[in-house]
Amino acid sequence: MSHLRQSTTRNRILRAMAPEDLARLQPHLDPLPPQLREVPISPYTPVDELFFIESGMVSISTAHNERRIEVGLVGSEGLVGAVPVALDCLSTPQGYFVRLSGEGLSIGRDPLCAAIGESPALRRRIELLDRARLLVLTNGRHGTPEGEYARLIEGA
Repeated sequence: MSHLRQSTTRNRILRAMAPEDLARLQPHLDPLPPQLREVPISPYTPVDELFFIESGMVSISTAHNERRIEVGLVGSEGLVGAVPVALDCLSTPQGYFVRLSGEGLSIGRDPLCAAIGESPALRRRIELLDRARLLVLTNGRHGTPEGEYARLIEGA
């Protein structure tokens, strides 16, 4: 990919990370526009590619009693596929699907894991994504998941 300018990226993770961490990822980032209803990660399949969302929204859902239940959302504040990587899992029981088309950057699991292994700060940032998602999910008394994410982002 051509040189990504940290000051102009809309993804909050990429924008906030240390320049040396972005330099580790940059050669492996490829533009990939998420398309409406696309399924970037299916349940119980290997997570080989992750996605930094620049614009748009990806829903995380799980199946229960033949119903799909939304358990999270990922927008420009996040990384689609971060949870399985943070937990060092090859797959996830959740499914991810594009709820709102937009723009994104894809990166392979192996290059991201290599960068995480080289940078404790990057590892911590990815692990905090999972904690934030769980906090939003378990602290839903304030409203919708979107509202909870907005509160977290405003407080960041």
